[in-house]
Amino acid sequence: MRPEKCHFARLIGAAATAAIGATALAGWGVQAVAAQHRATGIASLPATAILTRSAAALAHENAIAITGSMHLGPETIVLSVRSSRRGADVAGDIDIKTGSTNSGTVHFVDVGGNVYLEAAAPFWRQEMASGGSSAPGGAVATAVLSKLAGHWIEIGGAEAKSFSSGFGGLTEPGKFAQGLLTGNGKLTKEAPRVLRGRRVLPIASSAGGTIFVSLSGAPLPVGIVGTQVAGGKRVSADVAFSYPASLTITPPSGALTLSQIVKSLLG
Repeated sequence: MRPEKCHFARLIGAAATAAIGATALAGWGVQAVAAQHRATGIASLPATAILTRSAAALAHENAIAITGSMHLGPETIVLSVRSSRRGADVAGDIDIKTGSTNSGTVHFVDVGGNVYLEAAAPFWRQEMASGGSSAPGGAVATAVLSKLAGHWIEIGGAEAKSFSSGFGGLTEPGKFAQGLLTGNGKLTKEAPRVLRGRRVLPIASSAGGTIFVSLSGAPLPVGIVGTQVAGGKRVSADVAFSYPASLTITPPSGALTLSQIVKSLLG
């Protein structure tokens, strides 16, 4: 069993890509000048200029919190993710449902070069089954599950890096800003509205997405809604963004490494 190679980890990367891809906005360079970090008067600007200013403001943010849902073909992903130090540290909760199958919420922390996972038995049972003929069975599987389920499991090295690589496009402000400025489609500036208690300006793309830009404070993106077809799959996202003034992510206490689990099983 190699939980660091699990379907969950692969789907995380796909979800990050989907969140960006579903906006399908247009391609202009980011110009980080002081005037572009204020929302004052942006409603009168062309849609392209508003989006450029929003990306410039986003690129300078230290922390992001993301909540919402995504649909990636047959998978439904509900997530609550937060990142600090410009995406260097990430933590959150993700629930993935495929058809009628739902292995429960997975809690994770990605910090200091290690990834920590905590999930219930159905998740680990599913990951063990994905190991095919190499997966343990019978009493061995039961013993392994007792060590994994409900405990924080630490994964390090190359496996941790592989797991976390998919987050970059979603949780690193600089990469996410660039993601907003790539794609295609004609942009349309819609009338200002109130979204979750905040006055925003919607910028819609003919390619299938809308980004909501704050009209108070910095012109940061505060929400994305979009649907498109990518790779033969229907991809949609409805996510909200906030920007914590102070956020510190630390490793969970009492986490077990895979080698510690093996040793405990061997007695």
